Amino acid sequence: MSRAKILVVEDESIVAEDIKQVLKKLGYSVVGTVSEGELAIEFALNERPDVVLMDIVLKGEKTGIEIAKKMLDLNIPVIYLTAYADEITLNKAKQTAPYGFILKPFEEQTLKSTIEMALYKHRMEQKLREKELWFSTTLMSIGDGVIATDIESKIILMNPVAEKFTGWTQEEAYGEPLDKVFNLVNEKGEKISPDIERVFKTGEVMGLLDNTFLVSKQGIMIPVDDSIAPIKDKFMGIIGAVIVFHDIVERKLVERALKESEERYRSLFEESHDAIFITTRSGNFVLVNQSALNLFNYKKDEIIKLNLRDLFVNKEQWDEFKFQMEHSGSVKDFEVELYNKKKGVLYCMLTGSIRKDDEGELHGYQGIIRDITEKKKSDAEKEKIKAQLLQAQKMEAIGVLAGGVAHDFNNILTIIQGNLDLALMRVENYDDPELIRDLKASHEASVRAADLTSQLLLFSRKQPMRFANEDLNQIIEDMLKMLHRLIGEDVSIKTDLAEDLYSARIDRGSIEQLVMNLVVNARDAMPEGGEVTIKTVNSNGDEIPKDKRKYHLYVKLSLSDNGQGIEEDILNDIFNPFFTTKGPGKGTGLGLSVVFGIVQQHNGWIDVNSEPGKGTVFSVYLPVENKGKKSKQKSAKKAVLPKGEGQLVLVIEDEEGVRKFISEVLVKSQYNVIQAKTIEFAEAIIKEQHRDINLILCDVVLPDGIGLKLLENPILQKKPIPMIFCSGYTGTRSRWETIKNRGIPFLQKPFTVEELLAKVNEVL
Repeated sequence: MSRAKILVVEDESIVAEDIKQVLKKLGYSVVGTVSEGELAIEFALNERPDVVLMDIVLKGEKTGIEIAKKMLDLNIPVIYLTAYADEITLNKAKQTAPYGFILKPFEEQTLKSTIEMALYKHRMEQKLREKELWFSTTLMSIGDGVIATDIESKIILMNPVAEKFTGWTQEEAYGEPLDKVFNLVNEKGEKISPDIERVFKTGEVMGLLDNTFLVSKQGIMIPVDDSIAPIKDKFMGIIGAVIVFHDIVERKLVERALKESEERYRSLFEESHDAIFITTRSGNFVLVNQSALNLFNYKKDEIIKLNLRDLFVNKEQWDEFKFQMEHSGSVKDFEVELYNKKKGVLYCMLTGSIRKDDEGELHGYQGIIRDITEKKKSDAEKEKIKAQLLQAQKMEAIGVLAGGVAHDFNNILTIIQGNLDLALMRVENYDDPELIRDLKASHEASVRAADLTSQLLLFSRKQPMRFANEDLNQIIEDMLKMLHRLIGEDVSIKTDLAEDLYSARIDRGSIEQLVMNLVVNARDAMPEGGEVTIKTVNSNGDEIPKDKRKYHLYVKLSLSDNGQGIEEDILNDIFNPFFTTKGPGKGTGLGLSVVFGIVQQHNGWIDVNSEPGKGTVFSVYLPVENKGKKSKQKSAKKAVLPKGEGQLVLVIEDEEGVRKFISEVLVKSQYNVIQAKTIEFAEAIIKEQHRDINLILCDVVLPDGIGLKLLENPILQKKPIPMIFCSGYTGTRSRWETIKNRGIPFLQKPFTVEELLAKVNEVL
C-alpha cells in the first residue's frame, strides 16, 4: 500500500520542519511545506496531496481558512493544525468542513489518528459521491420520466424527461403537489389523480389505468403509462414515492396500426370474392369466409363439421394437394373438382400453404379457392367456336374450290352437251341406230355430269336461288340414283309419293340440297343399316302453329328413318349451326342448319319428331301459291325449236368452244352472229354497229373484266340493246346478286340448244 502524501502549510519554518519530521516518522510522505496560502494552492494543484495540514494564520494576504475553502473545491481534505481555538476561529473553520482540528502543541498519536480518520472519511465520501454521480447520470439519462415526492406527495425531484413531458422545470415543480404538476385525465378529459395514498398505505407498486393522458403545463395531451412505487428508508419506513412514466404515443400508433391491419385483414377475408379457408392438419375446417359458404352452399355451422377432403371429387387429388404443400410449403393454381352442396361439381383452382406453430411444427393448412367453372365453360366454348370457325373455313375453302371447278367444268360441259345436241340434230334422219344410240348415251352422260356439277354448286352454296313451280316428286325421283350412291348398300330408300301432289314454288337446287342433307343425316343415325322413307302429300298446314302459317296450302315432304333417334333434351339445338352429336371428324354440325335456312327462304315450316331407339321423322312444309298440278308425263312430241328472222346477235365469250357452239346454233336457227372474246373488242363492235345489233349474249366473267360493265357503256345507255348474260359459276365475281336484283335475263351453263334458243326468243 502506498504512503499517504501530506502537504504542510505552516508560516513558522521551524514548526513546519518539526511537523515534517514527525510525519515521516509516522510513515507518511511529505510532498512539501509552504508558508503562504497562494503557494499552497499552486503546490496542491501540482502534487495532488491526499491531506493538507493547514495552519490558520499564514503569511501573505489570505488566511488558512480561506485557503481551506479552495482546497475543498479541489476535493482535498484539510486538517487544521493551529494554536488558535477561540469561538470565532472555530466557527469560521467549521464553514470549510475540515476533516480534523488539532491544537498545538500536539501529540504524535493524536496527529496520526486524525490523519487516518481524515483519509478514511474522504475515501468513503468519494465512493458516495461516485454513487451519487452514477445515480444522477442514470436518472438524467433514462428515457422515462421520473418524479420523486416526499411523504406529503410534494415533489422533491424531477429528471429532464419529466420536465419535458410536464412542461415544468425542477425548480418550478419543487415543493408543488404531485397532482398539480403530474396532471392526469382520462380519454373523456376528466381529471384523475394517481393513487399515491394507496401506495403509502400498502407499500405496493401501482399502475395507471388504460387510456390515461398527461396534460402538460402548456395543455398538450400525451398518452402515458406509469407505475408508482414507495421510497423506503433503511428501516423500511416509507418516506416518499417515485413515479416512473413514459410516452406511449408510438405504442398507441402501433396498436392502432395493428388494429387497422387486423380490420383490413378481416375485411379482405370476409369481402374477398374468392373462398378462403383455414384447416387443421387433418383437414378439418377451422375458419372460412362468406365466399366459401356461398360457393359451397353451406352454413357456417355445417361446414365447420366437414373436412376439406370431403369436398374433393377425386380423393387422390386431396392427397396430392397435401403432399405438395407439405414438401414445398405452398401450392399455386392446383386445379381440382369440388362438390357443391346444391349445384353438384365445381371446377376450382386452389392455392394453399402450410401453417406452423411456435415450435415450427406443421399445424394446419390455409388457402384460397377460386371458382373457375364459368371460365372452364367459356374456354370450352371458345375451343368449340375455334373448331367451328376452322370447320367453316374448311367448308368455305372447299366451297371456293368446288365453285371454281364447277365454273370451268360447266364451260366444258356446255361445249360437249351443245355439240352432242347438234350432232343428234344432224343424224336424226340417218338410218344408223347404233350411231344415234351412242350419241344419246354420250348426251345422257353429259347430263349426269351437269347434275354432278350442280351438286358441287349446291355444296359451295353458289347456285342461284331460282324459284319456279316445280314437281317435288320429279325432283326426288331424279335424285334417287345419286342418293343410293351417297348412303351406301346397307341403307335402303323407300318412296311414297302422292300422285295428285300440287306443284310448289321452290328453288330446285336448294330443295335438292335439303333432301340430300336429310338423307345423309338419316344414314348417320343408322350405323348398323336401316331404311329411309321419303313421302310426299298435300297438306292444309294444320300442323303448323297459327302464327307461323302464311299459306292455305302446302306440299308436305316427310323423311323418316328407323335409327337411333334424338334425345328430347337436345331436340331444340339440332338446327343450331355447328351443333353435332357426332364424334370429332365425323360431322360439321352444318347439315340441319342449312336445311332450316332453306325452309326459311321458302317461307315454309319444318318439324321433327323423334323417339330414342325408334327413329326420327322430319316434316318439311313448302307453300303452294297456285293450286295447279304439274304433270309427270313428258310430252311425246318433239319440241319445235324457235327460229330467228335474221336478227343480229353479238356473242361475247372468251371460251372458244362455247363461243363456236353458241354461234353455230344461232346461225342454224336463222340468226346473224358477230363474235367477240373480250369486253374491249365487243365495245369496238358496238361503237361501229350498234344500230344493227338486236341482242347481246355475254359471258359474265371475261379476261378483261366483268360483262356487266357493258351496262355502263354510254352508247348502250342512250340506245339500250337487249342482253342475256350467262355463266357457269355465280360467285361474288360474277355479280349474281346484281343480275338477280335487276332482273337481267340469265342462262346457267351448261345449257342445251333448246334452252339457248328459248331464252333468245323470249328476250327478242
